[in-house]
Amino acid sequence: MRTALLAASILVFSTFSYAQGFGDQGTIFLKGNVKNFKSKYFEFAQTGFLKNESSSLLVDEKGNFEHRFIIEGKRQDCYLYLNNDAITFTVEDGDTIYINWDHSRFRETFQISNTKKDRNDALGIQWQQYLKFRDPFGKLGDELYNKRKSLSLQDKFSLVNTLFKQEFELLAKMAHQCKESVFCSSYLDVYFKYVNILRSENLLSVSTLQTDTELLNDQISKEQNERLKDLVKQIHYKGLRDRWFWMSDQYREFLYNYPRFSSLFNSFSGIIDEFDPTLRNYYRAKAEIPVKIIREWFVSKNILNDFNWYRFKNVEQVYQLFVKELTDSTLKDRLTQGYQAAATLKPGNMAPEFTLKDDEGNRVSLSQFKGKVVYLDFWGVGCGPCIYDIENYSKKFHERYKGKDIVFVSVCVDANEKQWKSALAKYKMEDQVNLIAEGWTEHPVCKLYNVAGIPHYFLIGKDGRIINNNAGRMSELLAQEQNEIDKAL
Repeated sequence: MRTALLAASILVFSTFSYAQGFGDQGTIFLKGNVKNFKSKYFEFAQTGFLKNESSSLLVDEKGNFEHRFIIEGKRQDCYLYLNNDAITFTVEDGDTIYINWDHSRFRETFQISNTKKDRNDALGIQWQQYLKFRDPFGKLGDELYNKRKSLSLQDKFSLVNTLFKQEFELLAKMAHQCKESVFCSSYLDVYFKYVNILRSENLLSVSTLQTDTELLNDQISKEQNERLKDLVKQIHYKGLRDRWFWMSDQYREFLYNYPRFSSLFNSFSGIIDEFDPTLRNYYRAKAEIPVKIIREWFVSKNILNDFNWYRFKNVEQVYQLFVKELTDSTLKDRLTQGYQAAATLKPGNMAPEFTLKDDEGNRVSLSQFKGKVVYLDFWGVGCGPCIYDIENYSKKFHERYKGKDIVFVSVCVDANEKQWKSALAKYKMEDQVNLIAEGWTEHPVCKLYNVAGIPHYFLIGKDGRIINNNAGRMSELLAQEQNEIDKAL
């Protein structure tokens, strides 16, 4: 009996498991109407296997909108930026999704639907999750941060597990009205959403997430109850499943972060002479990730992201090793394109020219500073590490180089003009050149400099050539008796 139930459980997941590859695409239609909407568009983003994509959806004068968009693979998450929030729904190839709301009464009037029953049920569950758990989930993150020094590890785990159990209870209550595959995919996302919190808070070693599967009893048949209980038991963060990979962005997020900081499926030991995260993670993936498609995805994503964080020559070394081994043609094309883009910013190349507006409304070009060393800082008003360095090290850093041939250029990427100028005044950032590139990943200058994460620093020499495409932070450079800026001067 147990064997039969296990086989049935696996079948439920398999029916939801797409045979697909990285080169596959899906087509989605998003249609609807909004009342009392004062803007001409709203923004949305979708997850991808290597990076997320964002766009805008136009709204006509009657509040109607219709958009066709392409997703990577057959299933991704879509973020609708509405009501000053990001609302997440999962979309699948072939979906036609209808959304309607009154902007003046958003939560009371918002409706989302799909003509297919199972997809309609899945969207309905996600909307209920948003209504009931969006705010508590945000407060959980705030509490873990604000009380990070006073709470014990067990206390932190209890906070996470309590909210997880409450969200599972919602899924259990809705299990009777949807297909088992819908329940399974919903639970997979919820489980890894909270596992990702445990990982980021270093709580995975404290305990495992606990659910009360008896909550399912009153809602469904005994046979279905046993199947779903078995499925819940199957899902564990130490499991490595390619079908989960294609189903859940939350699982992919875990797969990307966990191996970089913890031993995942096997043990790995080796000697790497210097700090080289890209090389370390390349060898770790070869040793620890036996599923080929996941291993190739992990290393590709790691290399592409590391071009934004570490020295070009170190990341390039790993790229040259890995690209010879990479068998997936789509990943190879994406990786090669990413390398070529990053290569334009490698040390020794001329820094790409740009012109941006400063805090007085003047147009400022990078070429104006030729003959001086330029410390170029891409930052954001909502970036914790950025603000920490500004508050604690900026004054000392600028004082150290007072009167020398260096200019500090700071480019804000995550705020509008009002928010930006407010931050400049709050943090007293008057002793530098302040520029704004509103729109971040969509702004041409951010694309030109491949700014995917902040803070991101460039060091440019007096001749206008890049010295370091991932220069040290102010705190790091201040700690060195002779740093790369001193050498450039």
